[in-house]
Amino acid sequence: MRVRTLFLYAIILLPTPLIANAQSNPDRKGLRGILGMRVAIEELSPTARVGGLSRDQLQTEVELRLRKAGVRILDGDSGSFLYLSVSAMKSINAPLYATNVKLEFYRLGTFVGFGKDLEASEQTLIASVWSKQVLGLAGSERVEMEIRQQVADLTDQLLNDYLAANPKR
Repeated sequence: MRVRTLFLYAIILLPTPLIANAQSNPDRKGLRGILGMRVAIEELSPTARVGGLSRDQLQTEVELRLRKAGVRILDGDSGSFLYLSVSAMKSINAPLYATNVKLEFYRLGTFVGFGKDLEASEQTLIASVWSKQVLGLAGSERVEMEIRQQVADLTDQLLNDYLAANPKR
């Protein structure tokens, strides 16, 4: 099954540029008014840790990019957080890796609904207000560098949207 999936990635990606970008919510409004954010990195799978890539390394790189752009990094349990997910799958028959990097920004919000008796009720929830994902294909000698570059590119896209939604006055 994995070989078939990787082969499918290769067929889809090889005739086109080796990076595809999907955006699920292009709206910058969800980033408006954010004063800072916490960064959460999902634990990397053994395949994604190829070449020495680590969760701590990615955490440091993402936080550094945010700080350089003037975004305050929050500790602890803040209502707003940036979530990074990285996965990779190695081909059995070739020295290739299919990579998937997803960056999402979650924000605390309030949902107001009306029950059967038309009384308003409020629920606090955490919702994804910004999300982008990159799929890639890289040789085994370049997979760590490719993943790190994909993370940097997605972080820069977030920062562009964040800065557009929060212009300095």
